Amino acid sequence: MPASVIVERLEKKEEQLRSFRAVGSIKLKGEKQRWSGRAFVLVQLPSSLRLEVLNFFGQPVMYAASDGSEFVIWQPGDNRAYQGLATRGTLARLINFPLRDHEAALLLAGVVPTWDQGEQKLFKLSDTGGLLLKMEDTPSRLIQEVWLKGKSGDATKIERLRGGKRELEATFSDFIAIEGWSYPKNIVMEGGKTRVTIHYERIAINEHVDASVFHLSLPKGVEIIPW
Repeated sequence: MPASVIVERLEKKEEQLRSFRAVGSIKLKGEKQRWSGRAFVLVQLPSSLRLEVLNFFGQPVMYAASDGSEFVIWQPGDNRAYQGLATRGTLARLINFPLRDHEAALLLAGVVPTWDQGEQKLFKLSDTGGLLLKMEDTPSRLIQEVWLKGKSGDATKIERLRGGKRELEATFSDFIAIEGWSYPKNIVMEGGKTRVTIHYERIAINEHVDASVFHLSLPKGVEIIPW
């Protein structure tokens, strides 16, 4: 099977996803911050997203929102909000992963980001019967490896390396079928010294989303720090 067939299937899954809404739990462990709680995730492709985290007593821990042009991250406990251009990456600022908002939106839905340029190779894994797709973008020195199940073709793991150094690893498990496609209920992302664990309880795709939800209104007195 040529690699182009697998890439085409991944692209079709990406193209059919217009919005993603989920409720579950999230846990972040980093070098400088640790938090966990109930998560509310809303994604509108290509690059609008909103993430709200409440602790298990119902108190807000963190709000993050991007409308595709500007992002705002507010942690009420610090009474400070970070604001910057979405090109810098909302999740990149929040959890120190080198992701553009478009890529972050897809990974939060358990969808593999793809690109057209560069070399693509496909390998069969004899130990698991699965497949390994290797995508290489030579100018940026970026390599993305994608592990896929043999029968279903579901992506179970992504690893990104730039210049031989690992930037990001994401694993997906416990898939459910929605509108003919599979979405993982469990997502684990690791990069640098940060690890994010997500478990979704409910997932909905391609619902109508009001664009106003991606604008985060801040209360008076909150210090805004440019980023």
